[in-house]
Amino acid sequence: MATKEDLYKLVSELSDGELDAAKRYLEYLRNLSDPVLRALLEAPEDDEPLSKDEEQAISEAKEDLEKGRVVSSEAVQEDIL
Repeated sequence: MATKEDLYKLVSELSDGELDAAKRYLEYLRNLSDPVLRALLEAPEDDEPLSKDEEQAISEAKEDLEKGRVVSSEAVQEDIL
């Protein structure tokens, strides 16, 4: 059975170009053990048609993005703290 020490050694032997792929794979393995995240990842795609209100909200959000009428999550957190 592999130990964390074995994995640390393997990671240290990877080239810089292989680190992103290794990170994604380890995150994938970690996420499989989270039942909530796993359920979300395996949930079927929502195939319900959008309502007129939802379509309008999406259109307004896109317009806000295009015109720069947005607030970053960092700015929101600063306001809260």
